[in-house]
Amino acid sequence: MEKLTLTCSCKTSMVPVQTLGNGHYRCPICRTRVHVATPFDRQYERCRVTLSNDKRCPKPIAGPEALLCEYHTDAAAEWVLLNPERRDALIERSSDREVFVEYRDLHDERVERLRQTRKTNADSRPKFVYYVRLRPGCIKIGYSADVRGRIHTFRVWDEDELLAVEPGGRAMERERHLQFGHIRQRFDLEEFDEAPDLMEHIAAVRAGHGNPWQAIDRMRNLARRAHASG
Repeated sequence: MEKLTLTCSCKTSMVPVQTLGNGHYRCPICRTRVHVATPFDRQYERCRVTLSNDKRCPKPIAGPEALLCEYHTDAAAEWVLLNPERRDALIERSSDREVFVEYRDLHDERVERLRQTRKTNADSRPKFVYYVRLRPGCIKIGYSADVRGRIHTFRVWDEDELLAVEPGGRAMERERHLQFGHIRQRFDLEEFDEAPDLMEHIAAVRAGHGNPWQAIDRMRNLARRAHASG
């Protein structure tokens, strides 16, 4: 907001009250307080979005002609762009149709390049069969390229509960499920009793590959080097 000079009715210059926010002034002599709204200054106008707590978004609008903050402007644009029907309907109604068509095509090209990059990265990331203790007496055997993210979905926050990992994907996971099928707790879950033969196998895997987190980092680095050189 532009700096204003206000004079109280007692002929004293009023001073801003920072604790109350922009536009609040108080006379240091008679303590009169006023709030000044300046419609000519849009810099500090707030976003028009109402949040889930029924309060207005506190962020300033993205620009002089905008009604939303930068975050919600991007979210609205993404909402339109990600739905071809909404996007094309908006383009047809626009007076600058050719400009929007150009932007749409550029956006589609960037999205496709990003999709291909993510697919290439996903294909090159090594996968691991992991053994994690979900609770006392229960071991889950699964596989993932993102072991940390996967075990967090089970609300396992103590990383020491990841007992071991070995390289392998779905086929290796299925093999381990068959190997320890006699101690499977439920046929529809990948959870197994903490039985001696399973714990012996986990100890052997850990002895062969070391600390599971260090093994994951080591195998990922090897995969990156192989992918870069190939």
